[in-house]
Amino acid sequence: MGALSELERRVLGLEAGLAGTRGKLKVIREELGISVSTYYRVLARALEKREALELFPLVVRRLRRQKERRKKERTARLLGLRT
Repeated sequence: MGALSELERRVLGLEAGLAGTRGKLKVIREELGISVSTYYRVLARALEKREALELFPLVVRRLRRQKERRKKERTARLLGLRT
């Protein structure tokens, strides 16, 4: 994985400031000028990079935990297990 792109840095910075904020989708479009689906694609790619963890440790750890939790819940649902 290479270094973070400027867009990845901006996405992570925005995510750091918007955690749990209402109007997030509007801010994504207005501040970054990209679609919401592009935002989440860029965010997912950025979370895999070491530099993201170094620059935004709290955000990256929180989002990685959320991603892992959702993955476990999805797997449990598919297997018919309780979560």
